[in-house]
Amino acid sequence: MDALPADARYAIIGGGFAGLATAWALADAGVDGVVVLERDSRLCGHASSHNAAMCRALAEDDAWTALTAAGAAWLRSPPPGFTARPLVDDRGAVLLTGDPAPLAAAAARHQIRCAAITAAEVTARWPGLEVDRGGLWFPDDGCVDLDALTAGFVDGARRRGVRCVVDAGVTAIAHDGRAALTTTKGVLRADVVVAAGGAWSGALGALVGAATDFTPKKRHLFALRLDLGAAPIVWNVDADEWYVRPDGGGVLASACDHTTSAPGEVEVDDAVRATLRARLPAAMRGLTIERAWACQRTYAGGGPPRIGWDARVPWWCWVAGLGGHGVTASPAVGVRAAAALRDGR
Repeated sequence: MDALPADARYAIIGGGFAGLATAWALADAGVDGVVVLERDSRLCGHASSHNAAMCRALAEDDAWTALTAAGAAWLRSPPPGFTARPLVDDRGAVLLTGDPAPLAAAAARHQIRCAAITAAEVTARWPGLEVDRGGLWFPDDGCVDLDALTAGFVDGARRRGVRCVVDAGVTAIAHDGRAALTTTKGVLRADVVVAAGGAWSGALGALVGAATDFTPKKRHLFALRLDLGAAPIVWNVDADEWYVRPDGGGVLASACDHTTSAPGEVEVDDAVRATLRARLPAAMRGLTIERAWACQRTYAGGGPPRIGWDARVPWWCWVAGLGGHGVTASPAVGVRAAAALRDGR
């Protein structure tokens, strides 16, 4: 990675997908003087790499779906030269629900392809997925190559002059006409600070008197011993939500739990194992759990992500609160954030 410079036009705090996508989009628009600061020793080391790596275009409401649908389209057809291999596979996704009409209407509003599918059709097409309800089939969803996505953002940004500095945690920020960011590698002065700190966003805001209403919530993932081959992602979006998605010769599964936790607090809660077994289809409840971990999804004031200038601090811009949609939405989030930065307040 890069050494810490003395000055920057834009200092982006956070080297996850929110920060990297913003840096890439700024550089792609011809903006120079961009520096990314990451507190860990590698980029995309927290929620950006510990999630289930799914591209799901339809989200929970129209505000979110405006970002995820645009992001999913970008991931399926990235700009020339961004990556040498596909970012999304072609396995598709099934959203299980007893009431598919609202989901189908939302998909139509955002021009997302889908088709009705019955429980019997799911089981017949993918043995091992014995489900008790049908729903909608989304052929353009799939699993994301996180390494390729990370490399595309990082390499593309750095080729255009962005500096990415790791082991550079921000400990203090002062402002005397320009921001002075004290990091574990020294001091960086910048015209604008972009907060893309994920679970640490509230703590960053507290350093400068900006917004602090960010809530990290922990979600568990479990690696199960079951080979479903080329089966799709299957996600029950009704009450007692759960999903499974093939992962090599196994399956990743989640009970879609949400437990408020402190930034970086991702210890496994053993009680969630029982919740997962109770929610999964009966044929999957006895599967061996080979590994368990947790990651954090951060929410901004209970709504969609906060992308834009802070209301109180004129030199502070947010790219935070991606609520678990960071992988799919990141390209669209980066483009929106870069546009807000270029336009100014």
